[in-house]
Amino acid sequence: MPYKDQGHLEIEDRGAVLVVRVDQPEILLGIIPGGGGTQRLTRLIGTHRSLAAILEGKPFTPAEALANGAVDKVVPQDKVVAQAVELAEHFGARPKGAVAAAKRSVYFGGSMSLEDGLHVERAEFFTRVMSKEGQELMLDYLDTTEDATGELPLYRPETYAHALAAGSVPRRRTANGR
Repeated sequence: MPYKDQGHLEIEDRGAVLVVRVDQPEILLGIIPGGGGTQRLTRLIGTHRSLAAILEGKPFTPAEALANGAVDKVVPQDKVVAQAVELAEHFGARPKGAVAAAKRSVYFGGSMSLEDGLHVERAEFFTRVMSKEGQELMLDYLDTTEDATGELPLYRPETYAHALAAGSVPRRRTANGR
């Protein structure tokens, strides 16, 4: 969900974004970043780096933004759309309910005390474990366990790589669960 912050476009998940400027120049005007700028940047890159960037008031270079964790990737301008599409397809292949649960756990739980954050995570985990999709994927995964060794398939590098690329473990059951 994109949001605009004092004229600086930030994109959720920070993936494959053309970084023209990442800055907080408000200090040069005698004010501080508003619209959540001090809070979002601090949560993104940490207190020390955030305070230094806000007090300095100068933009990060793309290399600095990458090194500081303000962005996940820096790509040439002519490759931005292709990278964004690739990233969207990659994450789009993941089970939607699990993605939503993970985001809620990270965003909501991450802004709470550890105890409360663990409670959010536990609730999301049990919701996903008991979901039809979660049950089917876990049963499909268990069906691929090698009987002779008891080895779980995700311990095999080729199976793990396939699941990462496909977005989930291979489905072996039909829509009715058989």
